[in-house]
Amino acid sequence: MQKTKKRKPKGLIEKFGIYYRHLPKKKRRILLCEIEIFSVFGFVFLALSSFMIFGYLETLNGIVAGDATDSVTVSVTVVSSISIDNPVDVILSPNIEETGMANGSATWNVKTNHAAGWTLSVEASTTPAMQSGANSFADYTEVPPGTPEAWSVAAADSEFGFNAAGTYAEAGFSGSKYLSFDGANQIQIAHRNAPSEGAGDDTTVNFRAEVGASHNQPLGTYDATITATAITI
Repeated sequence: MQKTKKRKPKGLIEKFGIYYRHLPKKKRRILLCEIEIFSVFGFVFLALSSFMIFGYLETLNGIVAGDATDSVTVSVTVVSSISIDNPVDVILSPNIEETGMANGSATWNVKTNHAAGWTLSVEASTTPAMQSGANSFADYTEVPPGTPEAWSVAAADSEFGFNAAGTYAEAGFSGSKYLSFDGANQIQIAHRNAPSEGAGDDTTVNFRAEVGASHNQPLGTYDATITATAITI
């Protein structure tokens, strides 16, 4: 019995070839024309698609990569400033019983960024500075006037004065030398020819009142209002 060979299925190209050979020449030409037209349209479609995709990718790349740049200038102005703190009121101690001496102090802190530095001055609101109604302590009597000196009060007198201490206190006050207030006239007690440190610069004013051994000071509470002023140089 003779075996029949199985024919392999024809591929698409082979089938198309068989189909093409059986067509009349006129239809063959039409088919070739259609194939050429579709090929041209396909090529054009692929070209346009590639161009559009490429343009999109370029646009996306520009956004992601930051091809467009811009810049701004940021500035700040630091102006000269100065400040001074407000210490608590001072009560001289101990209380004076008939005669004797009482002391107290206040510390003023100056802060400034001014390159040339600062000065600190004090003044009293009245003359003499320490008063109680019609009574008063005389302003300290240094010799010569306006020059700090070691504290000394005559037995028949009562006086009130001050001393300045600290890194930047005026040199005339060194050695615990005292000076009188001059009413509303400012007296420079400290200075620095540079900006203050971060925490500020301290100057301590030491106040002193004394009733001499043979002086009869009227009873009462005596007050002096002292104002400190800091300015830039």
